[in-house]
Amino acid sequence: MTSLARNLYAFWTEDNEMSIFRQNNIKELRNRCGVNFLLLKPNDIKLYELPDHPFHESYSYLSATAKSDYLRSYFMNFYGGGYVDIKFCDYNWNQYYDQLEQSDKYAIGYLPVGAENVAVDPEDPDGITIQSHWQELIGAGAMICKPKTAFTVYWFKLMTDILDSKKDKLKAYPAQHVRDRQGWKGTNSNYPLRWAEIGPETLFKSAFTFKDKITVGLPRPDLFGKYR
Repeated sequence: MTSLARNLYAFWTEDNEMSIFRQNNIKELRNRCGVNFLLLKPNDIKLYELPDHPFHESYSYLSATAKSDYLRSYFMNFYGGGYVDIKFCDYNWNQYYDQLEQSDKYAIGYLPVGAENVAVDPEDPDGITIQSHWQELIGAGAMICKPKTAFTVYWFKLMTDILDSKKDKLKAYPAQHVRDRQGWKGTNSNYPLRWAEIGPETLFKSAFTFKDKITVGLPRPDLFGKYR
């Protein structure tokens, strides 16, 4: 049986103001999750950067959303434990840590809403296949992972390879807004990353690759409630 540190991580990667909805969601998480909830802000995040595995050189050029995507993969790979978006989530997580620890699975999460909510690389020939297997995947908004499994190593490398390939473009065209994304008219910044490119796209591809080692059961957070 694998013993997991019962930490549940959420990230707020910039110093921008947090909405009252998110503040209320944090209070609910602290009160209900039953494990060690850690909301990590910029100064806290630096303390978790491993000397042998420094953050990618492009990290500082990412949007706040993409930074959170990066950290989700980084923490699930190197630290393990739980991750949650700052959305309404009112359940105790302990039974799901128990379930994962007592199994041979690499991760537990919630079932995506449907194929249409599975983000994939539009140029990936496996994209349609990945979406068609949505009932065997886990969503990006909440999960628990064992650290340094083949799943998390693959996921982290997939994301890192994208950043390696776009590091020059990211340096030339860093994010100009916390939600910047490729082609967004809100900034016209030439920022080179799609909205889900290093986040859900890499997670879904990785979960598909290791679908036999992924399980569902975690309740789905309120993905569509007001939080901004």
